[in-house]
Amino acid sequence: MSTVRACIVKESKRIRKLLKDRFIELKLSNSDVIKDARGRGREITDSSFGRFINHVNVKSTLSQEDIIWLC
Repeated sequence: MSTVRACIVKESKRIRKLLKDRFIELKLSNSDVIKDARGRGREITDSSFGRFINHVNVKSTLSQEDIIWLC
């Protein structure tokens, strides 16, 4: 996947790891997280969430605002 403009939030391995750990602790699947976010007014898609969780900073991933909201 192609990379985009540098972003310390989107490229943070620590943020990604801590979010993944928290989702595991809460026993939430990716689809559970997306469903909850949508229920709270966030427009997070399956594909953008997957790109954030599985890759670094790539095109069509979550916005900085969405990542901070998840935190």
